[in-house]
Amino acid sequence: SSYSDNYVKSKKQLSYARLLFQKGMITQSEKQLLKAIKLAKHNFDFYSELEAWSYLRKIHQFQLDKELVNTAKNEEHKTYMIIQEIQEFELLHFEISALASTRENNLSSETLEKYKKIISHPKLENIEKCSSIVAVSYFYRIRTMCSEYMGDMENFHLNALLRYETLKNTNCFEVDVWEHINTLNNLIESCLFNDKFEDAVRFNNLLNQIDTNSVYMNSRKQIRYSTLFLQISLASKQLLSINEVEDIIKKTLLIPAALMRKDERIELITLMTISCFNQGLYKETTRYINEFRKLIKS
Repeated sequence: SSYSDNYVKSKKQLSYARLLFQKGMITQSEKQLLKAIKLAKHNFDFYSELEAWSYLRKIHQFQLDKELVNTAKNEEHKTYMIIQEIQEFELLHFEISALASTRENNLSSETLEKYKKIISHPKLENIEKCSSIVAVSYFYRIRTMCSEYMGDMENFHLNALLRYETLKNTNCFEVDVWEHINTLNNLIESCLFNDKFEDAVRFNNLLNQIDTNSVYMNSRKQIRYSTLFLQISLASKQLLSINEVEDIIKKTLLIPAALMRKDERIELITLMTISCFNQGLYKETTRYINEFRKLIKS
């Protein structure tokens, strides 16, 4: 539903303000733009906010109000600088993601130097320099990824936890469900690497409780919860009720192929096969091996 999408809400407010202006309803358009700006700020929708300030500046120019023109101009510039900062973080995130996609099993000295170069970027020196919560999220996200790929598991967990603790005290998770899922996913994985199994279970339960009416986000949540549930049980050597687990896995495997990556389906069936084998459930193990054989693998 578009009414539940925070970014769509901002765009609707902005479109309505434009429509009022085109009808000659200047005062009403101005009020609507101020509402659009307030909503965009709440939703961290800086692109809509920038557009709204730009349009508001034009209205003040039409009204020949120099003071309000300068105010709108300053706010427009401030928003533009926030967007520019986010784009710089996005480029850093892309750089580490591209490097990670080609990483080798044994980290070479050349690759390690590339990670060190990314982590020593001026943007990642001090959290206080970040001018928006989106930049803060990228700050911790990049540091989390670098720590994981460099094998620094203690800092992997520390940065993942700092990211979660910082964002949960804002409305960021409410606005961006994907950010909520991704943050908890990284945190749970960091708990597993550091043998913090109780914390991993707690955070995975929080992941499962995320509320969204988006079909895509519900699928992402279900996939990550199920996969991490099995990873936690295997890492902690916890015996599972096979009937309970199969209910979760069957529900997840029913997710359409368009919403679930092939590697995720392979990973889930593999984890389930190992879990059944470890508990001596050979009939179920054979069934999942047969399911595995049906999958298309490169």
